[in-house]
Amino acid sequence: MAKKKVAKKRGRPKGSRTATIETVVVQPSKCKKCGSTNRSKYVDKRTLDLLGQLADGTIYTSVTWRRTKCLDCGQVRDDKTYNE
Repeated sequence: MAKKKVAKKRGRPKGSRTATIETVVVQPSKCKKCGSTNRSKYVDKRTLDLLGQLADGTIYTSVTWRRTKCLDCGQVRDDKTYNE
């Protein structure tokens, strides 16, 4: 006779508290040619260790460029991200 599988319990363990999670608002990158946010997957990721400060006072330690393509008009672009 086959053994019964025991289902694992899901969720938090009993007695654990709800953790507060920080919410970050991120603007999706847009095509400068047509304004669409519809893009292909990122390819050719390049990172440069660079220390600097943005206009809003945020300090960053590196900059990452990722190449993508607009799926509406075909424009190729590099999306730049400042990493803390």
